[in-house]
Amino acid sequence: MAGAIPISTTPLPSLANFDLIEVAEDIYVGRIEGFPILIKAKMAAESGGTAVEKFAVLQCQVQFVGVSECARLDPAMIKTPDIRELIDLGRVHVSYEENIARIMIFDADRAFLDGRLRACIEEVLTVIRSQGGTALDRNCHQCKFRVTRGLTYLEEGVAQICDECLQARLDTLRQDNSLTFPGAMKTLLFGLVATVIGTAIWASFSYFLFDHVKNLHLPGSVFGSRGVSGWLAYIAVIGIGIGACIGRIIACAPNRGRSWSCFVAVLAAIATAVLGDTLVVWMCWARVNASISLIDSFKVLPEVWLRMILDTPATIISTVLMVVIAASLAPPTKTLRAIENTLIRNIPR
Repeated sequence: MAGAIPISTTPLPSLANFDLIEVAEDIYVGRIEGFPILIKAKMAAESGGTAVEKFAVLQCQVQFVGVSECARLDPAMIKTPDIRELIDLGRVHVSYEENIARIMIFDADRAFLDGRLRACIEEVLTVIRSQGGTALDRNCHQCKFRVTRGLTYLEEGVAQICDECLQARLDTLRQDNSLTFPGAMKTLLFGLVATVIGTAIWASFSYFLFDHVKNLHLPGSVFGSRGVSGWLAYIAVIGIGIGACIGRIIACAPNRGRSWSCFVAVLAAIATAVLGDTLVVWMCWARVNASISLIDSFKVLPEVWLRMILDTPATIISTVLMVVIAASLAPPTKTLRAIENTLIRNIPR
């Protein structure tokens, strides 16, 4: 629940010296040298019936601001020998994305946590500072000038964000999940664009396969002749590639609503299949009979599809896959209710 009191202020013994607060099961939030940090601790299975404090994976997220887009943040910049050795051995993995540094530690036992966890985090902070990164003291990382009342646990991460900026982010999510008439029309427009692009890719790739097989009269025989590699490529490009393209394009529409955007994505995917195969039939048969029209191609499309389905399951599999992927990517990925249910404001750290 939004604003809920953290579960516990007493973390695991090996994390006690970090002054963290447990905000969810095995998730801890606090500060190190002023930087907001979140630690996820996944306990390893007990061995021989004896409980041993050991983590299969320990994930750390450090929030920062001030590093310009052209600045270089690279794990190779960590030079301390023992930490460098752990990275080279694969026990520690460090990555940077936007304003978040991520540290993953594998098979971390109590001795490691007590001796090297803080050293790993401090090395990462040293790299961040060397490129101009800062924690901005207690100021909001979004607007940069309002003072925050504490840390915020938001979307399974830690944020140093003021109440005004947090409300603005929630309002944006609320708009994405709500459907308005202008939003519905824009979603249809984006769906039309996605259909045109998807049809062009479908027809081009299918015709490319046809063009590389001799003595064919229907596109359906292409996928049977090409064998496993041919229809796997077809499924990858048509099913996954075009499905993702349609879904991502529709996802750019504002105020699209979940149900409406899903419906438009399904409609666009089906239209892409129909129009794409119509163009393929027309282009292939136009070689033999230059007078064939798009209308004639559309009329024989059911026969072509039947041949394709009988030849190989690639066509029906790729079409169904395209519809499913498009429908899963088009709606807003985050629901406001799910985020608000786990939101914890103003954690006293």
